[in-house]
Amino acid sequence: MPMMFLFLKHKKASKTVFKKSVILSYVFVFIVFFLFMNSVALLSKNNTSIDTFGGLMPFFGRGVLIMGALIGLLAIVTSYIVFVNYYKDMLKCDMRCNNI
Repeated sequence: MPMMFLFLKHKKASKTVFKKSVILSYVFVFIVFFLFMNSVALLSKNNTSIDTFGGLMPFFGRGVLIMGALIGLLAIVTSYIVFVNYYKDMLKCDMRCNNI
């Protein structure tokens, strides 16, 4: 969010544009999650498993499980990168540590 706010501030966007972009982001994520969740439930029916990809293996094969694991790993790694950048910016702003 802070990076998005700085980007929109640099583009001289108003606060309503920022609010709309946040709301649209949440709506987009909700729709994608809702579609994914329902497509998995409809495809695997009674064979739906707790880990989702295990229930899809009979339909798509082992490649889906490997792809899901790689996407999950990528999501975790990128979230840590964002967290580190946010923490670095926090130290720069709050603690006046400019040499990080």
